[in-house]
Parts: sequence; C-alpha cells; structure tokens
Amino acid sequence: MPRIINKKCASCAFLDIAESRKQSCWVEGKCKNKRNYYRSRESKLESQRNSYALKQGRLPVQTFDLSPTGYRAELVLYGKRPDKNNQIRGVLKGIQILVYEGSNLILQSNVYATAGMRASQVEELIDVNFQALKEKFGIYKFGAIMWK
Repeated sequence: MPRIINKKCASCAFLDIAESRKQSCWVEGKCKNKRNYYRSRESKLESQRNSYALKQGRLPVQTFDLSPTGYRAELVLYGKRPDKNNQIRGVLKGIQILVYEGSNLILQSNVYATAGMRASQVEELIDVNFQALKEKFGIYKFGAIMWK
C-alpha cells in the first residue's frame, strides 16, 4: 500500500528552508528528512516505473532530437558482450557499420565475418572502413558501439 501524502509537508518541502523552519509544525530532525523525501519523490517513482517496465520487457519511451543535416555512424559488433571487467569471453563473430542522416538510415554495410581473425586484423578492418566513412561523409568518430 502506498504511503499517504501529507499535503502540508509536501507543500512545505518546496519552500525555502528558512521559511519552512518558521512553520508552527516544524520538528528539526523529522522535517528535514520529510523535505528530502517529498522533493525527490517524483524522480524516485519515475526510476521505479522505468525499472519495472524493463523487467516486464517493455522499454520506456525516450525522446531525443537529432540534427537532420548531420551524419553519424554506428558500429555493431556481433558476439558475446564484455563482462563487468570489460573482458570479452568468446569470439567476435562479425561487425557491421550503419550510417544515419539525422534519424534516417542511409547506409548499411554487410556483416563482415571476423571469426578466425586476430584482433589486429579486426582493428585494421574497422580502420579501413572508418577512413572511407571519413572521406565520404566527414564522420570523425562512431556515435555508438553496440553489441548484438
């Protein structure tokens, strides 16, 4: 059952601290904690809603603006994701490069199979493709690196 909101404390929480202390109901240790609770309540609830939605498999709606005239590139890596220590356990199976103009996909490379390649060979493959992107679109770094 959710906690019942004390409307007087909720309105007092957004007042200046000096004004809040002048209230007749002010209790030094208790009111300071309640102010913190009521001031951060909405952000905590939003965080809980988002984490619940992720657990249920529904992604929360996120809006963002992209400049429609700019280009950006994304590098997609196929294989096992790195663990907490950023160590890759397993093989990188392939790479792919996506180029967007604003939010529209304008170029999608084939998936390059990298199984059996050394790390230096994979880096060289990425560098060669990145140089081509730099010459053609003027892209100087990858906007995102994603694992699939």
